[in-house]
Parts: sequence; structure tokens; C-alpha cells
Amino acid sequence: MTDSRCTPPMRPDVLALIPARAGSRRVPRKNTRLLGGKPLAQWTFEAALAAASIGKVLLSTDDPDLIALAGHMGVDVLKRPQDLAGDHASSVDVALHALDCERASGRDWGSLCLLQPTSPFRAEGRIDEGLSILSETPDVDAVVGVTEPSHHPLHCLLEHPDGSVFLIESANAARAAQRSQDLPRAWALTGSFYAIRAATLRETQSFLPPRCHPLACTAPGEDIDIDWPVDFERAEHHLSTLAGAGK
Repeated sequence: MTDSRCTPPMRPDVLALIPARAGSRRVPRKNTRLLGGKPLAQWTFEAALAAASIGKVLLSTDDPDLIALAGHMGVDVLKRPQDLAGDHASSVDVALHALDCERASGRDWGSLCLLQPTSPFRAEGRIDEGLSILSETPDVDAVVGVTEPSHHPLHCLLEHPDGSVFLIESANAARAAQRSQDLPRAWALTGSFYAIRAATLRETQSFLPPRCHPLACTAPGEDIDIDWPVDFERAEHHLSTLAGAGK
């Protein structure tokens, strides 16, 4: 009879992938720039390591400084090839590369959770909340982090090449003219959380397949996405607000 005390606990069948390349046009060295006294990527490393529903945390990068930081924190590293280190490489490409490398090393993961370091703030337990939706809802193939948009998209305008503008849903102008509270609920992507069944990602080549469920990320700061220098200012202001509130 096998002594259960000698059997290591089964790890969750979820690979958490943190994509963080070295280059950035708008904010040079963005992922290693300090936010609240620590590198931007460290916020996501810490959130991923704290999640009980994750079996392995993997950093995909070409940045030697991030590799060193990951090693210090106990995060596994996948060195990203040059063809996936440029502006044109998509998150899907990077994720499939990680899954293929894991498969080659003998591990096929059931699900993948993509956590972008440019979204540093996640409410406590948010990652486990999203992964719980995916694991406990058989008819859901993916879960994506969302927040309330500042304007309903049906009340937004697009611009023609000639400079004229039109409603996004101009074919249904009556519906677009409705009050926001009368329209279907709309969400905006946060970038902070994507979870998807690995088989679905391989099949659809998208993190937004047809059977995708929203994960409402509505806590203060969860909508912050670091894309421009001013976004760092907003993030620092958020942290100062928390400090002022004693949190």
C-alpha cells in the first residue's frame, strides 16, 4: 500500500504564461522599469505565484534582466526566439510556442492562463476566480478579464479615410441611438487575465473563441494598462492613493 504522505500533491493542470519581451517602442525597458519600488513584471510574478489554481508559472522573454529576476523569484523561464521577440509576434504565437515547448519536454497542459505584466494590478484571488469559472463550467472554453468601458461602444464613432464619421453600428442606427442603460451590457478588455483550454487555443488561434466568459475586474486599478509613459504616472498615483488609505 502506498503511503499517501510520500505522494506529492497533484499540481493544477494550468500553465500560467507571462509574456515579457525586452523591447518596447513607447516605453523603453518597460517590463523592468520600477513601479512602486519594484520592476513592473514583478507585480505579475507575485500574483501568479500566489494563485492556488496554477500548476506552473512560466516567463517567456528575451530579456536577461527579467531572466535574472524570474530566477530569483522561482519563476521558470522560456527563452524566446528572435522571431517571437519583435513587434509583430502575437500573444497567440508566444502562447503556442510555450505549449509546444512544454509538450516537447513531456508536459501537456489542459489550460493556459496568460497574464500580461503591463496590467500590474489584480484584486486578491482574481486569478483563482477566473480559473474556477473555466474549470467548473464545461460549456465555457475561455475566460477573459474585462472592465466597464467609459462609453458604450455603440455610442462611439469611426472615421472614414475622407474624415467623415459614422456610428459603429450605423446599420442599426435606432439601436445605437438608445440610452446606454437600454443597450446590451458592454465590456472592455483589461489585458490582465486570459484563460483558455489549450485545445481550444490550438484550434481557434485566438484567446477570444466563441464560448468565452467575462471575468469582471472592477477593483480600483485593475483597468490600468501600461502602454505609454503617462500610464506609469497613473499607476503610481493609484499606489499613492492606496497608501493614503492605509491599504
